[in-house]
Amino acid sequence: GDDPFRRSPAVLLIGSMKGGTSALTNYLRSHPQVMPARRKELHFYDFGFANYATTRGILRQHARNGYQRMFEKVDNFSYADLAERKEMIVLDDSPRYMFQSDRIPNRVLCVTPWVKLLAVLRNPVDRAYSHYSMIQISRDKEHALNKTFEQWVDIDMRDLVDSGVVQATVPRGQFLGSKKEMDAWKEYTRKTTDAPLGKGLYSVQLTHWFQAYEAAGKGREDFMIIQSERFREEKSSTYNKVLRFLGLDEKELSTTVEYNKLTYDAQMKPETRQRLEAFFAPYNKELYKMLGSEWEGVWDPPS
Repeated sequence: GDDPFRRSPAVLLIGSMKGGTSALTNYLRSHPQVMPARRKELHFYDFGFANYATTRGILRQHARNGYQRMFEKVDNFSYADLAERKEMIVLDDSPRYMFQSDRIPNRVLCVTPWVKLLAVLRNPVDRAYSHYSMIQISRDKEHALNKTFEQWVDIDMRDLVDSGVVQATVPRGQFLGSKKEMDAWKEYTRKTTDAPLGKGLYSVQLTHWFQAYEAAGKGREDFMIIQSERFREEKSSTYNKVLRFLGLDEKELSTTVEYNKLTYDAQMKPETRQRLEAFFAPYNKELYKMLGSEWEGVWDPPS
């Protein structure tokens, strides 16, 4: 029979940060069959997970109860309502989950293996600059970065090299998805702070997610990966594709408001853009290959 707990959550929006997830979240929250969490970005599987992971493994039931208690604090949310209204599902949008791909996939598979996963991916060069702009605009003077975009990116590049994620000894084809890369990624994600480059290495992160799911006997049918640029151009049709994937009724978008559209005056320097395009190119190629023909070349610079 129906278990309302299996609909709480029914969907995780796992990434990518500054990838265009806010718009999708807001459209989903406005859908009559979606109950949002009490706030955006619950962070259960990253910051909130320490109490449930022991040396012997994950305390599954304890974790599940703790997670589901987070939803009970939503205004007007109750499990009684959820039990009564079998068409309703609950959404958790925490776009940092995708990045912590060395640990979060196994936590999700252990605690809520039934969830569908959504990710919105944006050109990693634009994502990095948008991330920088957000910090500069939203933080007060004290917490803003007293660094140029280039200095900020260079620090991350150093972290990527120091932890062994970016290396020249093993060819990419052998390194992607290897244990060696996973160990390097573990070290990197624990060391780094903002990760402007690392957050855009989608092929690395999704390889970890897909590997974890395959090891658990699941395929990729639980994932839907959305192209941010296409979503921006084809909002309604993309939204309805997402609704079909989640088994929800299709719906006209009542508004096409731009969410989180920050205006940051300074533009990226053309030579910086070229350098970052060259850095991301091999990773983007891997991603195109993983995700199929509609991704082919989407972020390649115009030749």
